[in-house]
Amino acid sequence: MKNERICFGQLIYEIRTGKPKEVELLTRLKDPTIPLDSYLSTLSKSESLSLIAEQLEVAAAIHQETGLVSTLNVPATLIGTMEDNDRLKTLIRAFGRPLVVEFTETYPMPDSRACNRLFCELRDLGCEIALDDFGTGFNGMSIFADYDFDIVKIDRCLIMDINERPSKVSLLKMVIEMVHSFGKSTVVEGVEDPDQIKLVSDVQPRYVQGFFYHKPQYWLDLPIMSATHAAA
Repeated sequence: MKNERICFGQLIYEIRTGKPKEVELLTRLKDPTIPLDSYLSTLSKSESLSLIAEQLEVAAAIHQETGLVSTLNVPATLIGTMEDNDRLKTLIRAFGRPLVVEFTETYPMPDSRACNRLFCELRDLGCEIALDDFGTGFNGMSIFADYDFDIVKIDRCLIMDINERPSKVSLLKMVIEMVHSFGKSTVVEGVEDPDQIKLVSDVQPRYVQGFFYHKPQYWLDLPIMSATHAAA
């Protein structure tokens, strides 16, 4: 199954400086006719952990070459039993570097007490915890009070057509201010053109991600890797 997929990366930028802050690691399939979501949904827990282990190898190489932290997605199905949690923590403990672990809002989150206990244990291993795709899922605004995330990644649905819909600017501003009031960082996803970046900059998220800045590509071809190898 490992031979069916490859690891891509997309850079996340600090909006104030315009410099890359992190790399989100993304799975891509060699066969483009297979829907990625369907493929990922069929993975067993052991297969999901194998995928995470592969991504951690890439994250280690990126960190060693560039010093940048990687972010990777962990399916909510791995937050459950103590055995599942321990297997995930074993991988991250062996990784031994800073890491951002994302959980996606498009799936219902497990019990908040179990999640927050795992989040605390992952922080002890050098991780930050991110909520991915906020605005698309099942959990509502109470997720900020119930779950102890460090970073909230705001889905592109909140900035689609933002140039033609001023109400979306107000909505995005409200969400960002609320998230910051809880002491969490924000990443706005899906920024694709100069008009969007102007409007997004005005509402002051901490970080941005999208095609305007960088399109996902095979991790060894990332500009940060290319620059490092060129310098060498």
